[in-house]
Amino acid sequence: LDAQELLMRLGAGESAAQGAAAAERASRTHWTLVYLSRRVGEVFQGVMLARKGERRGVVLIPALAMETQLALPGSFKPNDPVGLVLKSVNVPRGEAVFVPEIP
Repeated sequence: LDAQELLMRLGAGESAAQGAAAAERASRTHWTLVYLSRRVGEVFQGVMLARKGERRGVVLIPALAMETQLALPGSFKPNDPVGLVLKSVNVPRGEAVFVPEIP
């Protein structure tokens, strides 16, 4: 193969790999939301990752391998545990809404 043909084939392979990765991500998100749709009202344990301004934070839910952004009181700092109540799930929109658990 000449250099031009090799580059074209490499580009096509890379494009296919990116498409497959995007499809896998979409599938995982879909099935995670289907799982969550049966658990509205349950409490999940999260870990505060970062603040987004004064009122918002990014929280990781390790059990779901999922990040979410939500309104949080200013008392939470990175690495703090956060209890999250699942309020609603919209599978077609790809949304799960969590709120902080109030002890």
